[in-house]
Amino acid sequence: MKLLILTQKVDKNDQNLGFFHRWLLEFAKYFERVTIICLYKGEYNLPENVKVLSLGKEKGQSRIKYLLNFYTYIWSERNNYDKVFVHMNQVYVLLGGIIWKILGKDIYLWYTHKSITTSLQLSVLFIKKIFSASKESFRIKTSKLNVMGHGIDVDFFSINSNKVFDDSKLKLVTVGRISESKDLVAILKAINILKTETKISLDIIGSAITKEDVSYFNVVKKYVSDNGLSDIVMFRGPMPQEKILPYLHNADLFMHTSTTGSLDKAALEALACGTLVVSSNDALIPILSPYGLTFTTKDVDSLVTTLKNFIRKKNKKEISGKLRDIVVQNHSLKSLISRLFDTIQLK
Repeated sequence: MKLLILTQKVDKNDQNLGFFHRWLLEFAKYFERVTIICLYKGEYNLPENVKVLSLGKEKGQSRIKYLLNFYTYIWSERNNYDKVFVHMNQVYVLLGGIIWKILGKDIYLWYTHKSITTSLQLSVLFIKKIFSASKESFRIKTSKLNVMGHGIDVDFFSINSNKVFDDSKLKLVTVGRISESKDLVAILKAINILKTETKISLDIIGSAITKEDVSYFNVVKKYVSDNGLSDIVMFRGPMPQEKILPYLHNADLFMHTSTTGSLDKAALEALACGTLVVSSNDALIPILSPYGLTFTTKDVDSLVTTLKNFIRKKNKKEISGKLRDIVVQNHSLKSLISRLFDTIQLK
């Protein structure tokens, strides 16, 4: 069976989307041929049965050229794929849906976000199956939805067997796009309260992408400066996953104050490394609440209480092992791609 994949970016060094390179490597193990159409093509290292076609963003092409390239590719490559897998961007479904229906190509969508847009609702009409990490990550009611768990490379995000939780200090880390929905200011306010009681540090890994993100990032940096946190809070910038891994291994806690509502793979990657996670996210609460690792969204006092309770916990390493087991059992990349293949190959 031959598969067409549509995704935003193929670049193993990209901080936000570099993980998808590992997905492509796994897909290549199952499908005879994998053809990828991406908006942006960066560095990649994929097997011979994988072909990467770019719409041209890395060359500064216009939007009209993107569209012309898109239709050229899906038509010229029509004999090189049997099924279509769209990663996150439902607009591709709307652009190609009628052509793929005429050609008899089943369409599958991977989507993990709480937002319900008109384009997403319309795309459901063309799709055979929708895959999502959790029920909170796709909020349109449809019989087409298949909850699959996330795809975490648990071999890469391995547990640090030598990890030691030091009760005399608290090393925090957070990873991802810097935006208002990540509510970094709540973390900073909690640190500002705790800094007189315990030795504490925070590594912020990520960058601002949109103008709104940049504006929010300025608010974050101003709070750090105004409250004397410059020696405690370190802005590390964007990094590929290989460079993020040591920070995850070194940290006691991954701070997850995101209000997106969907199951965040960055938090699961931290858990796979044996790093405990504190979160207010709806999708993570069932996993973390039995261990007292949750707090109320945007409630700084609640977050401070959770952090204080964490410091006092004596079984941190035991908890980290149990939570990694959950990720391995329910969110392994190898298992996910195998199950996606089984579903996609069905008539």
